[in-house]
Amino acid sequence: MSGYYGAPVMSFETQTEKGIRMMSNALILAIVAAVLSMISSMASLALIGQITSGDYSSLMAGVLALVCGVLVLYLVVVILGLIGFSYVYKGKMEFGPAHEGNAGKALWMLVAAIIFFFSSFIVAMFVGVSAGLTGATDTALLGASLIGIVTEVFSILYSVAVALLLFFVVKALIPPEKSTMAILAATLYILSSVIGIVLGFVLTPSADFLDNPLTVSFNPIWFLPGIISGILGLIALVLFLVLYRESIARLKSRQYTPGFQPPMMQPQYQQQFQDQQMRWQPPPSP
Repeated sequence: MSGYYGAPVMSFETQTEKGIRMMSNALILAIVAAVLSMISSMASLALIGQITSGDYSSLMAGVLALVCGVLVLYLVVVILGLIGFSYVYKGKMEFGPAHEGNAGKALWMLVAAIIFFFSSFIVAMFVGVSAGLTGATDTALLGASLIGIVTEVFSILYSVAVALLLFFVVKALIPPEKSTMAILAATLYILSSVIGIVLGFVLTPSADFLDNPLTVSFNPIWFLPGIISGILGLIALVLFLVLYRESIARLKSRQYTPGFQPPMMQPQYQQQFQDQQMRWQPPPSP
C-alpha cells in the first residue's frame, strides 16, 4: 500500500550488553591502575636511592600520593566491575543455556575471589598483630613465615578465581577462533601472580636482612618480581579488554556464535514494545 512504511524497529540494550560494557570500562581503569602501580614501583626504587643522600621528602610525598591514587582507582574498578557483573548475571538467560551456565560459574568464581581476598587479608593482619605481641623470636619468625606462605597461596587462588570470572563472562559470547585468546588471557593473569610470588621468595632479602637490615646493601633486583608480575598482568588485562570490546560489538550487531539463541525479550521490554505499537499509527495513504 502506498505510503505504508511499516512499524518502527525497536532496539533495546540487553542486560548482558550493559553489564559487559561496564566491566570493559572497569578493565580500562584496571589497566591504568596497573601502569600507575608499575610507575610507583619505579618511583619507590628511586626513593630508596635518595634516602641515602638525605634529600627524599618531596619524592616520598609524590610516591605516597601515587600509591593512594592507585588504591582509590582499584576501589573504583571493583565497584564498577561488581555492578557490571550484576547486570550480566541478571541477563544470564538472554543468550541461551550456554551463557546461562557460564554466568552461574562466574558467580561461583566471584564468591571464591571474595573469600580468598579476605582470607589473605585476615591472615596478613594476624601475622602483623602476632609479631607485634610476641616480638622477633625464632618461633614467631617461623610462624610468620609459614603464615606468609599461606597468604601467598590465598593470593594465587584469588588470581585464579578472578581470571576464571573474567573468562566465563564472555566464554559463550566470543567466536570459537577467539577461545585461544581467552585461555591465554586467563593463563597470563594467573601466571602474573604465581611468577611474582615465586620470584619474590627467590630474590627477596635473606634472613640476614631481616635481622640487621643496615648491614645489607640495597639491590634493585628486589623489584624484579613485581615488575614481571605487573607486565604479565597488564598483558592479560589488555587481552581481556579486547575480548570484551569485541563481545560488545557482536551484541550490538546481533552477531552470534554457532548455537546461539537470539536474546529473549524480557517482560519489561515486551511492555515497552507493546506501548510503542499501541501509540503508533500508519501514515495515511496519499
